[in-house]
Amino acid sequence: MQPWMEISIAVATPFVVMTITRPSKEDVEAEWYTSLKRPFFYPPKWMFSPLWVTVNASAGYASYLAWKDGGEDATQALIAYGGSLLTIAIWPIIVFRTKSLGLATLDSLAGTALAAIYHPIFARINLTAGRLSSIPLIWSIYCSYITFSLWRDQVNKRK
Repeated sequence: MQPWMEISIAVATPFVVMTITRPSKEDVEAEWYTSLKRPFFYPPKWMFSPLWVTVNASAGYASYLAWKDGGEDATQALIAYGGSLLTIAIWPIIVFRTKSLGLATLDSLAGTALAAIYHPIFARINLTAGRLSSIPLIWSIYCSYITFSLWRDQVNKRK
């Protein structure tokens, strides 16, 4: 397979995963979701698309570099990376189908833990992969805190 094709597949993978479980406009505009108390540092709607493009492209390309340069060493990291993609895929299902922000927080924390596993391995294999994988790690930490804050504020609101 040509390198450009391998890169394309690696970069496209996180986008495909997110697209499969992407919430509908109706989900995002549902009254229960729009009425959630957002923390003051919650990003404006217009920022989500550029942020996710940056996160997905950097994660995908980092996975390609780790796969290309890592050989056997990359296996554990790529499994953790795949797991993190799975947590990203199921988050909207948890939030918009079950409306369980507590479970969504656990999902986000699991994704963060998996990113924290693959990031240093990617960095050991390839410096650029390590730098690029820091973007999804930081975003995952931030998303976990946002999801936790939404859950905490809803629990406090019920008391």
